Amino acid sequence: MKMAVDLTDRVVENDGYEDTTADEERTIRKKISEHWIDLSLIGPNSVIAAGSEVRDRCFSVVRQMTRTREFGYEVADSDQQDEGEPIAVYENAMGILDELAYALFDEVKQFAEVASAALDDDGTELPGLTVRRR
Repeated sequence: MKMAVDLTDRVVENDGYEDTTADEERTIRKKISEHWIDLSLIGPNSVIAAGSEVRDRCFSVVRQMTRTREFGYEVADSDQQDEGEPIAVYENAMGILDELAYALFDEVKQFAEVASAALDDDGTELPGLTVRRR
């Protein structure tokens, strides 16, 4: 989950977002996949399902980072007369990136709750079963 938190911080916690490079995006995608494999091997189904949501949201953030970077190139390549439209498209892409990063943060919080519940589950509370102690 540190990877997801770092990804969120990369987008929203800095003084200003700086576009990624294609190499950075590849590295981030690789790390997401590696961390997912580790998680999928150790967790119960509820943790794996919540982790899947985090993983998917991470990939969405990285895809939007790519789009934002590409729109940034359009802004840099635009001439003075055409400047307004590419800037508006870039700013819209940044807004979507922020929304996805905050949604990722929410997914991480939800994952933490599910993982905590799984760790607290010692198997003594089974549905429909009352345990009597003497």
